[in-house]
Amino acid sequence: MIKLEQLSKHFSHLYILDDITIELKEGAILAINGLSGSGKTTLLRILAGLDCHYHGDYYFLGNSFPKKRSLAAAIRQRYISLIPQDYPLLLDQTVFDNIALPLKLKGESKEGIAKTVAAWIEWFHLEKIKHQFPSELSGGQRQLVCISRALATNPRLILADEPTSALDQEKEELVLQTFRQFRQKGGLVIISTHSPFVKKACDQEYRIEKGKLLVNR
Repeated sequence: MIKLEQLSKHFSHLYILDDITIELKEGAILAINGLSGSGKTTLLRILAGLDCHYHGDYYFLGNSFPKKRSLAAAIRQRYISLIPQDYPLLLDQTVFDNIALPLKLKGESKEGIAKTVAAWIEWFHLEKIKHQFPSELSGGQRQLVCISRALATNPRLILADEPTSALDQEKEELVLQTFRQFRQKGGLVIISTHSPFVKKACDQEYRIEKGKLLVNR
């Protein structure tokens, strides 16, 4: 699904990512760890098409990934979901409407949107807060809303930056169960995480060290 060839990213003379060449196949859950500032979030942003300023080549689903933001956004909207670390939500929209947003942008019908959103609200047990606004939610609840929003579009690739950092172990396991089901359908999940519980649940673990992407296990 993903192929990187000599991918590098630097700020001034500091290389955050240095000459990464790797192929990542679908049907897997992969963990990426590393020290704070090592480049984990930068790599996820590049894979999501949010950062197009890098050297080297990125291939997605067999095609060269465009470095023009508008073209990258079109691919992301169709195939890729990003779960950011700070779980950003629209503050003036309810839980229901936040989850529905990407479906509306894709032009889904009202009936289809309502059915999909209701299913994810039920799956993550968010029924009691579906009409509340982000300011009324706990960090863990906001995180689950972001995860629901990412999954609602049925993407091919999920990029998750510390997606369970605000969750207790029960909710963390529910998220991992969801990712496992996604993997079984042929999707690829890449998780930046420090959680031993999450890392243990992944099929393979990588680390970023001095700009290199190395295999941990």
